[in-house]
Amino acid sequence: MESLTLDSEERRGDKDEELSPFCYDPLNDGEIRVLSFKNQDATSKAVQLSMRIVSRKEPVNEKGEPLVYFALSYTWGQSPLNKLIILNDCKFYVNSNLESALRRLRSHQNTRSIDPLWIDAICIDQSNNQEKCAQVVLMKKTYEYATQVIVWLGEERIGTTKWAVHLLQNQIKIEGSEASLPKYPAAPAAWQAFGDDLMKRDWWKRVWVIQEIAVSWHTPPIVMCGPYMFSWTRLAVAAHYAEASDLPIFNHTADEIAEGYVYLPTIRWKSAYRERLSQGQPLPILEMLGNSISCAASDPRDMIYSLLGLATDIKSVPVADDKRLSTITAPEPSVHSNTELICDYEKSVEEVYTDFVRVHASTHKSLDIICFTRHAVGELKDSRNLPSWVPDWSTLWRTGSNQLPRVAHLEPGYPPQYIYNASSGVEPDFEFFDTNCLLASGTFFDTVKNVGDPYLDSNPPGKVFYNTLQGWRQVALGTKYESVSRPYVGGGNMLDAFTRTITCDQGRYGERVKVDGKLFDPNDCFIDYGDRMFANPTDTLIGDDVFSLLRQCRLHQSKSFKNAERAVYLRTQRRRIFVTEKGYFGLGTASTEIGDGVFVLSGCSVPVLLRKKRSDFGIKSGIASTLAREKGLEGYYYFVGESFVTGIMDGEVVKQGGKFERLLLR
Repeated sequence: MESLTLDSEERRGDKDEELSPFCYDPLNDGEIRVLSFKNQDATSKAVQLSMRIVSRKEPVNEKGEPLVYFALSYTWGQSPLNKLIILNDCKFYVNSNLESALRRLRSHQNTRSIDPLWIDAICIDQSNNQEKCAQVVLMKKTYEYATQVIVWLGEERIGTTKWAVHLLQNQIKIEGSEASLPKYPAAPAAWQAFGDDLMKRDWWKRVWVIQEIAVSWHTPPIVMCGPYMFSWTRLAVAAHYAEASDLPIFNHTADEIAEGYVYLPTIRWKSAYRERLSQGQPLPILEMLGNSISCAASDPRDMIYSLLGLATDIKSVPVADDKRLSTITAPEPSVHSNTELICDYEKSVEEVYTDFVRVHASTHKSLDIICFTRHAVGELKDSRNLPSWVPDWSTLWRTGSNQLPRVAHLEPGYPPQYIYNASSGVEPDFEFFDTNCLLASGTFFDTVKNVGDPYLDSNPPGKVFYNTLQGWRQVALGTKYESVSRPYVGGGNMLDAFTRTITCDQGRYGERVKVDGKLFDPNDCFIDYGDRMFANPTDTLIGDDVFSLLRQCRLHQSKSFKNAERAVYLRTQRRRIFVTEKGYFGLGTASTEIGDGVFVLSGCSVPVLLRKKRSDFGIKSGIASTLAREKGLEGYYYFVGESFVTGIMDGEVVKQGGKFERLLLR
């Protein structure tokens, strides 16, 4: 659950001195609390609510009819609890965003009934960790049983919100269950207001809303923004149109990028999850995490806990239901169950993230989850005290990129089928020891000999993008024109291998494709009117205006070039090219360094980069040194990250007789 902060100085006043603090009555199994507005004038100073307890197992009211209640989806944020509301004639404090939502909801009571309400910050005792754990595991049912979900985006912004809502209400045509746009859509300025206002609200950054929207498949949610109300369907249709038409309304400004305020609304995925749930299709948690990297939670543990209710592949239990904790003290090889993720807010963030990797890997018999790991550029020490093979899910929105292990298709029966299979033909073999040791089986393939500069720019493709690619081209192919046609060590020619590397053999939407090297050569955007090919992309003869003109000509002339450029942009984000001693081209994470080893691990669908550390483990006792003696290991490895290596993505290393041995990762 997200955490709230209390500012005692700001919330003092005469009114709260007259009222007693609100106290919660405990919940029994299957019960929830719901709220109703008390009869009051919409302009009264404090919002007044009454709370009662109802059964969630059998959602009926006092008359035996189905229980009607509305669940609110909104942003908690970090604002203090300094707004007084009256709850069962007692004082209760909420943050300003929730109080604004309550006031707007109260003002609509005369036109439509939005009562009773379920609001997590009020209906769950936030001071009771045991109750929070139990409610988190059951959160999906709370929103699923709701008559309708209400999305609160925040208050109106003068000058843009009205224009954006007008676009939704007048441009989106809804007939029954079908929705469409008119033949002549709104002016660009209206779409820009839609993107800059409604689609850049903090609500889109909140990871909890993924579940809250997905389970509302039976009835489209209501969206509220200031005094306006409209259906989720209108919002989704407009966003889908803007994305499909490549309207630049989701682009970030230079200031937003500089401040790290970069995220994607991912409305396509939110709508897709609603559809898949309605059809009973599986929702793997790694897929959802990969599509929500730009989201955040005020409590970092919620990056995992918020998706447990939706996930169809990971079993979770609240800590109160875990009977093992009182009977097991130090099991081997792991200190916890390998099949269930225990939802426990008493655990540290590091424990939750490490437990998740262990449970997911053991459940799927796959190490692909460790490929989400991203380390800070130039160092392997990150902000949290995590093993090198455990992703920090709370920072991936700053350090992450599109993960390589992608699922080609999913059927109700598992396991998932990945589009790469570097360890094809080898049975998964790994164990977890202590809290930071992963004993894997792998084979060494090659060593990184040279690297290009990392591509870290978050702007849309432009001069920096092509400058980086041009540098990568020189690392891989050199500056001589004839090098492009030389044979590549993994098959084909050098130019094809380079293009395959920077696209990771993927198309724009992540599908596995056969890439034509002539389709996208970064040199094509460095040709002047005399058709001169420049080896140096910063050549002063190519000004920014000429470069932009040449690129726009290519984009308008060829849809294939446009899709290829997008594919390259998505795969190269926060990555760098490398060349191995054997001459293989690869794409690694931004922290890849010369000397890193390329390995294939059993149970991992892509090659990985490992960095050899000291052989003495730095300690004379403990689990690491014990493992070293018992397994005959020489040193341990830090996990640098996943990689794409052209020519070894489909089991070639295994077919060549690669010898697998035990490797210790810390």
